[in-house]
Parts: sequence; structure tokens; C-alpha cells
Amino acid sequence: MKYIIIAVVIIVSGLGFYSYKSSQASKAEYAQKMADYEKQQLMSVKVSELKSKIDLRDQDALKLIQSAKLTVEDATFYEKINEKWQDAIKVAGATARINLNQSVDGLQQIKRELSEKVTSSDCDSMSKDTLLLAYDKTIDSYLSFMQNKETEASLNQSSSDQVMAEANKILSYCKSASGT
Repeated sequence: MKYIIIAVVIIVSGLGFYSYKSSQASKAEYAQKMADYEKQQLMSVKVSELKSKIDLRDQDALKLIQSAKLTVEDATFYEKINEKWQDAIKVAGATARINLNQSVDGLQQIKRELSEKVTSSDCDSMSKDTLLLAYDKTIDSYLSFMQNKETEASLNQSSSDQVMAEANKILSYCKSASGT
């Protein structure tokens, strides 16, 4: 009888210990799930905030948020290439239609310089790609203008202006933590 009582006590103790451990594991698992959920909710809020400022798809906004920001060197590169681009645009805008070929060639050289840049993060890559698209649209606008295709030139310029505005917003966001 004594052995039976001892065996019952050991079994009950074992079951209690197992139940306690299971409960602790469930609490830890629940806490982890809650932390993951809160992190996901915070990320959704950040994506929504960024999308309210920049016209992006959800996945692109998430990439920008999670990406390393531009280094000081990258930010300086983009500032200098934008200065070159703006100077070349001023010259092209003051050039007669018949003489625009040299100005367009200058724009294409700046675009090639940008396209050769090696990127190091999603911020860097998205900045580069968006600027390249804006540069393409601007060059297309001048080429259409040179061919007397006024409507096409106007549409390309309008598109270029929109894309350039988005590129500048992306650059601004990506430079925000680079110390510039």
C-alpha cells in the first residue's frame, strides 16, 4: 500500500511538472507571437506613412524602410549628378531646336554616368532607378521636340517631371539618416 501511494505521488508530481512546463512554453510562444504581431503592425503603419509621402507599392515602401540609408558618399554622388543634370537642362532649355543634339548628348552622358553607379542598398538602387527613368523621359522629351512632335514631347516632359518629383522624395527619404 505504501508503494502504491508513493507511486501515485510520483505520477501526480510528474504530471504537475509537465503541465507547468507546458504552460510556461505556451506563455513564451504567445508572448513571441504578440511581439511579432506588434512588429508587423508597426511596420504596416510605417509603410502607410511612407506611401502617403511617396507614390510606392507596398513592397517597395517596405524595402525602403528596411534598407540601409545612403552613405555620405552615395548622397554626395546623387547631389553632384543632380547638379550636373540641372545645369545641362538649363543649357538645353536655352538652345535652339536645331542645335539641341549637343545638349541631348550631354544629357545622355550624365545618364550613362548614373547608370554605371554600383548600388549598395535598396535605397541606393531605388534612387538610381527612379532617377534613370526621369532622365530617360526628359531625353525622350527633347528628342521628340527635335522631331517636331510637340504633343509627345509635352507628354514625356510631364511624365519626367512627375518621376523626378518621386525620385527627389526617395532621395530625401534615403538621405535622412546618412548625415547629410
